[in-house]
Amino acid sequence: MRAFLTAVVAVALSTVMLMSEKAPSEDLKVFDSQTVTRIGVVVNNVGRTAKAFSDVFGVDVSPAVEMRPEGFPRNQGAHLRVAEAKFDNMIIEISQPMGGPNPWKDFLDTYGEGIHHVAFNVQSVEANVQLLEANGGKRIVGDPGGKFAVVDLMSQIGINIVLNEGQEAPDYVSMRDPEATASGGLKKVARLGLLGPDTDTRREVFNNIFGISVPEPVDERGLSFPEGFNGDTNSGMRHIFVPFDNIWMNVIQPIGGESPWRDMVDNHQHYLFFAVDDVNGVVDSMTKLGGKRTLGEAGSVAAYMDMQEQLGLTVFLLPGGVLPE
Repeated sequence: MRAFLTAVVAVALSTVMLMSEKAPSEDLKVFDSQTVTRIGVVVNNVGRTAKAFSDVFGVDVSPAVEMRPEGFPRNQGAHLRVAEAKFDNMIIEISQPMGGPNPWKDFLDTYGEGIHHVAFNVQSVEANVQLLEANGGKRIVGDPGGKFAVVDLMSQIGINIVLNEGQEAPDYVSMRDPEATASGGLKKVARLGLLGPDTDTRREVFNNIFGISVPEPVDERGLSFPEGFNGDTNSGMRHIFVPFDNIWMNVIQPIGGESPWRDMVDNHQHYLFFAVDDVNGVVDSMTKLGGKRTLGEAGSVAAYMDMQEQLGLTVFLLPGGVLPE
């Protein structure tokens, strides 16, 4: 009897110890990671888009594989076909929804092809889900207590957040260069641009969730437009820069009349930024692959390239060494 009681006490004590170890992480005040491991793009045809990523950026792209993430809907054969484009500092995950209804297909039906999520490796999926839900997020994939979840933050910051628990930071993740002395070229994603209607509100959400001190928004006008642009030449953007460990996020609100930024908001498009040595040379090569320049006149140092049809996103180019103050 004494042995039985001793065992019961031991189990109870171990349970209390485990609960005490987990308790701090289950009451997070801020998100427990600031390293983006993946950016997810949802597309209609993974094979076609994967080839375009290889052609445009010259990166290795894996063959597409069939997969169903943990907690994914199990109806009518719902699953994903996924290929991975390996950049120097992260993976771009290219997903095509297959089978029956699922959150990836909902995104595609609502917004069209585009950037769907950013992914983080975290200590506790459940604790971070609760934090995101407290800031207006909604879990759309993943079971309570699981090791994987997707939280919808489209209304709050314009993107979903994917959480993975118990994974080491992958070896392809390199740190953001705060001095921005190296270009990185087309193989390093230097910035993710999130377009939306209200930068001030999104700044507050980023502060609340990630605990990153984000400066006040800056209004910028007077940028150059390509020949034939017939929008508002005094249009511009109200934007902030959010410094994550290995990438900047640039949150942009269009100001003024018709502009590339307003078109991107209307069509729910975001951008990836690359610092390159020869902006106009890259513009020429992307134009040959079907891209269209929507910002920056010929010969200027800045360019937005609309690659929505090819990649499901816009590509932003500047010379190496140009990053936020």
